[in-house]
Amino acid sequence: MRDILEAIRKEPLLMIAVALFPLLMALIIAHLLEVPTNPIRVPPPRVAERPPPPLEPPPASWRLLSEPSDVMAVPGHPVAYWGNPKATYSRKSTVLRVKPKGIIVHYTIDLPILRLVRYQHNGDSARGGHFGYHFYVDRFGRVVQGAPLRRRTNHIRGINSRHRRPGPHARLDSTSTIGVGMVGACIRVGRGFNIRCKGERLTPKQQAAGVALIQALIERYDLTCMGVFGHGELQTNRAPFEGITLAKFIRHQCHAKPSVLENNPVATP
Repeated sequence: MRDILEAIRKEPLLMIAVALFPLLMALIIAHLLEVPTNPIRVPPPRVAERPPPPLEPPPASWRLLSEPSDVMAVPGHPVAYWGNPKATYSRKSTVLRVKPKGIIVHYTIDLPILRLVRYQHNGDSARGGHFGYHFYVDRFGRVVQGAPLRRRTNHIRGINSRHRRPGPHARLDSTSTIGVGMVGACIRVGRGFNIRCKGERLTPKQQAAGVALIQALIERYDLTCMGVFGHGELQTNRAPFEGITLAKFIRHQCHAKPSVLENNPVATP
């Protein structure tokens, strides 16, 4: 044994080989046992979805003073009723002229819904009127009704406006349609008075709630999904993509069925 150690001491290469021998054996054993040389990276836990901010409750009297027929129910989606029966809503006709013939989808920038509803109820002195929708759907899929069903809401230009586009929707106006606003769906750019929308984006929850709401309205008023349009499809002074995401999705569900507009003389161009 002493002779072997003396020979190793005199031969440097042999000394190095002996020193590396345990490491070499460990690598061979690890390979044979298929032990990974890199540690397994465990993905970090998913961050829980942030809860939506609470809806600021409106005055309780709004619901108490409203007729039950003015309140909408949507299966699977509770509707917060914020329709003020004493609000003006419009300086012209204050009720829908006929049974609704169509549904118009809009978008807004991301603002608290109660702020949008109060703007509708109180009116805009600079624009000279009241503007808003029957329903608001936020990015968390919550549905708010901002006006009684029988009341007119100003949400599209009149049929004689120079901004109206031709098409199957040419005879639809605010007195014969239900307005649905997708809150925060506007992809906005700019600041202050220079804000504009460069596109439209709905969250999955928002789209699901919008589909459920419109399907409930279609059933209530015996419409078809071919009577659903985006605001941008009606007016040249609106971005062509406003409301188009939900409107096209709905129309694709029954593109083979006859349109309610084709069968109703009131709505035929």
